Amino acid sequence: HPVPIGKLRPFHPAYTLLGRRSASHDTRFVAPAMKYHVEASSFESLAELQQTLGEARHLFFAHTLCPYAERVWLAFEETGKEAALVHVDLSKKPAWFREVSPNMLVPTVLHDGKVHVESMDILQWLLNDTVRSTSTISECVAACLDACGGNAGSWRVGSSISQRQVDALEHALKRTLSPDMRLVEKLAVYPFIYRTMAVLTVAYGVDIRTLCGGAVGDWIQEMTRRPSCMATSANPERFGKAMEIMASTSSIIGLRASSSITRKRRKTLFDTGGTSPGEVR
Repeated sequence: HPVPIGKLRPFHPAYTLLGRRSASHDTRFVAPAMKYHVEASSFESLAELQQTLGEARHLFFAHTLCPYAERVWLAFEETGKEAALVHVDLSKKPAWFREVSPNMLVPTVLHDGKVHVESMDILQWLLNDTVRSTSTISECVAACLDACGGNAGSWRVGSSISQRQVDALEHALKRTLSPDMRLVEKLAVYPFIYRTMAVLTVAYGVDIRTLCGGAVGDWIQEMTRRPSCMATSANPERFGKAMEIMASTSSIIGLRASSSITRKRRKTLFDTGGTSPGEVR
């Protein structure tokens, strides 16, 4: 980890539990848009934060495990717009964060005194894309969350996953991953599809890259080659380790080989660090 200069840290790719996909942290693909990384809890007030990050035009409030926040991070990387990433611990949000986000939700972007909320709205604003997104985006996200949750519900790994859930996921992916997808749509679903790939492999032994005749794997491979995705995507192996770490600090759910699809026994947890789904968007 970099040595902090006061409370200000130059951005470094290894600051999260997840690390980055590139084990060598190739500097060609290390978050060129994220100039600084700070912890929101290190500051007593919004004014102190702004004074410290005075040269940053965009303050990007996020939680590094949140797929909705990754949407925004991807957009910053795609556009090259510099920002300071302000990591908000969702289990102990600073009281002053309400001045930025009345509902105290992430992601939130503060730019020239104006607050931008809702991940899809921020995504379209950063990419200057005003075309309304299709309903298949929401359908795809819902199917990903449902599959990750198994029989436990969204955001937590259950004890099994049903064939119905896998079929629904494949149907949603087939409808969503079309050749004419706009960039904003690709970035909207990529964080969820990538996490679903990692979670289902670790928890249930299901490889979603084989779905749709292998087309899902081709799409994931194409996306992970983008510099923006290289900068933001978690290392799949470290992702599994992150789940184990989270499981050790909150409720542990044992995964049983109790369905025709489940083949591995693991103790893992996939959530937002003990927060409810409504706390991230």
